[in-house]
Amino acid sequence: MSVFIGDQILSVLRENAFESQARQLEKLFAELNSDDQQLRSNAAEEIIGRCHIRAYGDLNIRTLNGWVWNTMLEKLGKYARQKSRQ
Repeated sequence: MSVFIGDQILSVLRENAFESQARQLEKLFAELNSDDQQLRSNAAEEIIGRCHIRAYGDLNIRTLNGWVWNTMLEKLGKYARQKSRQ
């Protein structure tokens, strides 16, 4: 069974001392799983924005190369888009 991409992102953020970003993202994950469609949609938009190359893509992630990190962010953005439509 594969590991949730969100958990992978949280782990990388914490490994690289981005605790504040990890906590914010955890809050958004909770909202993304809400029964409220508007809350889910807003959380998805926020997550997708953070996955942009100029947002979390610009973080200094020392434990991964940039290509791997950006690929992970792309997967998270795709996941958020799918969840917003449910």
